[in-house]
Amino acid sequence: MSRIGYRYKSQTDCRDRCLNSLPLADGLKSALLSLLPFISHAIQNDRQHRRFLSVRNRSHHRSLPAICWLPHSIPLGESAGYDQHRERQNYNCCESQMINQTKTIATEQVVSPISSSKLNKKSLCDYVLNVASGCLHGCTFCYVPSTPVIRMRGKALQEKGVSDPQLDWGDYLFVRDEVPEQLEARLARNPKWKETASGKGVVMLCSGTDPYQNGQTAKVTRACVQVLLNHGKRVRILTRSPLWTKDLDILVHPNVTVGMSLPHLDDNISRQVEPGAPLPSDRLKALEMGKFAGCRLYVAMAPTAPVHGVEDFQRYFDAVLPLNPEVIFWEPINARGSNGKRMIDAGIDWVSQVTTQKQWADNFYSQYNQIIQVLQERSAIHLLHPWFDPALPTIGGVDINSWFYRPTIEQWGE
Repeated sequence: MSRIGYRYKSQTDCRDRCLNSLPLADGLKSALLSLLPFISHAIQNDRQHRRFLSVRNRSHHRSLPAICWLPHSIPLGESAGYDQHRERQNYNCCESQMINQTKTIATEQVVSPISSSKLNKKSLCDYVLNVASGCLHGCTFCYVPSTPVIRMRGKALQEKGVSDPQLDWGDYLFVRDEVPEQLEARLARNPKWKETASGKGVVMLCSGTDPYQNGQTAKVTRACVQVLLNHGKRVRILTRSPLWTKDLDILVHPNVTVGMSLPHLDDNISRQVEPGAPLPSDRLKALEMGKFAGCRLYVAMAPTAPVHGVEDFQRYFDAVLPLNPEVIFWEPINARGSNGKRMIDAGIDWVSQVTTQKQWADNFYSQYNQIIQVLQERSAIHLLHPWFDPALPTIGGVDINSWFYRPTIEQWGE
């Protein structure tokens, strides 16, 4: 399988290729070369200043410089050696440098590698396995920072250098690199396993972080998947990163389904609300690679923004349905908690459309009806699995309770 996208070996390689492609005289090229170190230094200083404003003031300056995501793949069966070169995922368009230089990245230990989950209510799984705490994607709408998992660890995270675990979400990551060994010991020691009708005994990676956000988490995720498959367990991957395409040699399996959080196809909105995540266009390319390889796929169309309507949903499903997803989960943005404040601080003006209970409920049902219409026109309504919220009022006769604990139409191997 060929690579898509060129990975620069160094800044010098990037610089030389860019300059050599320009129709300039040799003298002018030499002059530009002499100026580049000063330009690079100025850009770096500007980036540090903007990050300082982001952390201290939490203003609209939080937006990062434009990022080029260069997805790539390796031949199926090739050992995934996540060396330093392959971990350089996020590149600045000007400098080809990692933006993670300003973030806190370390390791941590946990007592239990896997835990029983209530996400069977959403028909996702019976168990969750988180390969890290924190997340570098920094999605402004993310609910995880406001959960007890983060709130109750405030002091411990501050001792690790995180000043505000909720507001600094996206700036820290603590990888649990010992989890694969712990998981193997747990499954060998206690083979007892819960399997509900809606959770189907599935283990989801992950519910509180992204399993493929960088090379470190990808390495741990790969090892965990191998352990789970060796013990005959069912695995659900949910990610925003195309890095999973490096593991197709183990992910193309009847007991594995890979899903991508793909709320829309709007790269511009993504840069606003998911500043550290790969662009939707690159996630779509990754799904296309997975389909070509024969991987079981699903899509989490969540969370959709209130600015999206029928035409956006038509374009979305016209792009996604040919990938043959087994199920399409969906829910709109819920900005009524601390995540709403993070979105406002990030300068996202349309969040004001869904900050009250009534606004949120009206938008929920409006988008739900629009999506139903679009999928019916494409004879694909059977794929939709909405995640209703118990706080929603009943409108238009929709029985939201019937969707809780409803098994998906996915088919799992024995």
